[in-house]
Amino acid sequence: MYTSKEKDGHGMNSKHIVRSFDKDLNYLNAQIAEMGKLAIVQLDNAIEAVMNGDTDLANTVIKSDPKIDALEHNIDNFAIRMIALRQPMASDLRSVIAALKVSSHLERIADYATNVAKRSIPLSKMSTAPSVNAVPRMTKVAKSMIEDVINAYINRNDEEALDVWKRDVELDEMYTS
Repeated sequence: MYTSKEKDGHGMNSKHIVRSFDKDLNYLNAQIAEMGKLAIVQLDNAIEAVMNGDTDLANTVIKSDPKIDALEHNIDNFAIRMIALRQPMASDLRSVIAALKVSSHLERIADYATNVAKRSIPLSKMSTAPSVNAVPRMTKVAKSMIEDVINAYINRNDEEALDVWKRDVELDEMYTS
């Protein structure tokens, strides 16, 4: 799903003199990618729980949330340790700080998915549930945006990230309608 092109933001190879720093950055990227995959699964499952009135699946989403919380905590600790021990400069520091921010946002997405799952339980008990026909289409757009922004982060591609930001208008319009 997520692939690294081994280039920095300027099209240059991103190999450092200290190979262990590259290893740490790769580990951070892998953790962000894993967290992104888990957040998308949470979102998928929460929406499926709403659409199908599946309380078991909703409970699975709720029970899975601590795993993503723990992953964010691990990323935070690892990134802080990298800053303290490696004292990265310029783009390397920005990469580590970006990982902190990205993990925070992914954790928030998973929290929203958990909240959707929690709300799906009382909805499943209603004789006439409110219309949720647009939700799967919104979910598809949101998942695509999450995947694309994680790829943009891993590949350090500003243009790809900007494209995702511009697509947010489409999602906002769906939500408003």
